[in-house]
Amino acid sequence: LATLTTRWHEAARGRGSVVLVQGAPGMGKSRLVHELAGPVRLVLTGHGTRNDGQPFAALRAALDTYVRGLRRLPPAETDAALDALRAAAGENAPLVGHLSPVLATGRGRQVSEERHVAAVADFLGELARRAGGALLHLDDAQWCDEATLRVLDRLAAGAGRTPLLVVVTVRDDEAGPLRERLGEHLDTVLDLEPMDAAAVSALVTAMNGGLLVGADVAARLTARSRGNPFTVLAHLQAIIDAGLVEVGWDTWSVD
Repeated sequence: LATLTTRWHEAARGRGSVVLVQGAPGMGKSRLVHELAGPVRLVLTGHGTRNDGQPFAALRAALDTYVRGLRRLPPAETDAALDALRAAAGENAPLVGHLSPVLATGRGRQVSEERHVAAVADFLGELARRAGGALLHLDDAQWCDEATLRVLDRLAAGAGRTPLLVVVTVRDDEAGPLRERLGEHLDTVLDLEPMDAAAVSALVTAMNGGLLVGADVAARLTARSRGNPFTVLAHLQAIIDAGLVEVGWDTWSVD
């Protein structure tokens, strides 16, 4: 989180970057980026979907989620944010209108795929500049459609000149092709390792109201879950549901 926060501050000052977060399913990749996004004003989050070949699918989903969030703001703030979106589109509006209904102009034109990709990348860069910095999170990026990945290529190539932090989260067993694709434009790689027994103990304590957990319970949970936080919490819930928990004055143990 400290590394991501540093990259965000650099992006807000105008020097963006691309960060890849990799780890096994359930290791907390998306949760980590969610923690970073808390204080960030403009966050776009899109998800790759296996076998979804629709062009720009992840980016369209990201814009849709962002716009739906704007609807919960006071009307004046909503209108100002929507105006900023349209202003960021600028002369590229006919080429990026497919990303969101609020950008649609009704007068699209035929252009090359490369020009289309460039227009989307330019729009995202301009949106970040107008917001004073933005975070683009592509989750399960190993499944993003090719058009979205080509936009990512362009954003990565010009990241150092744009106040945009791009974070891609990817399964570690499928990260290789994306790392090779981004190559020298990939600024940082974070590899989420399995938790040790001390970390598992701290997680369980945090989830059970602050009660301490014995070293033996932590060790068994670590072995059963292989240090995966999602699996730890699943085991924890199963133990509670089975009525195996014994609570003392300040400790928590398992029968």
